[in-house]
Amino acid sequence: MGSLVRPPATELHLERLAEAPGPDAESMGYSLDEMSQIVVRILQDIGMVDAFPPIIVFFGHGSGSLNNPHESAYNCGACSGGRGGPNARAFAVMANDPRVRRRVAEQGIKLPDEVRFVGAYHNTCNDDVDYYDLDLLPRSLRELFRRIESDVIET
Repeated sequence: MGSLVRPPATELHLERLAEAPGPDAESMGYSLDEMSQIVVRILQDIGMVDAFPPIIVFFGHGSGSLNNPHESAYNCGACSGGRGGPNARAFAVMANDPRVRRRVAEQGIKLPDEVRFVGAYHNTCNDDVDYYDLDLLPRSLRELFRRIESDVIET
């Protein structure tokens, strides 16, 4: 499914430039060590520490509807109505960063160079799925991604 108007492309800046967190733009985000800790923790928590498939899709979820006075009834209570797409996208960006991967490997999880993470958002109100940063997916994995996308639509 597609829309007539494509949403504007956005760019995610996760890396903190300053030494410590703070309120200014250079102090926001994560250090490389923090990003690697996040990636290690999530992969360990879900038991994905070896035998990686070529594409790993991380889904966030949320709900959105237009002209619906009862919209809040569809929002997720576990996350206070927040949407998980940005978090899934951020995780994929972190996990695809070669500098983060080197640090992750030092902690015992060796992500092969050819493995790619894709962040996605599942709208639980209408079952639409948006995938992030597909332009960064290597051409060699695009056919496999189309099959994954087809399986998700069928599911």
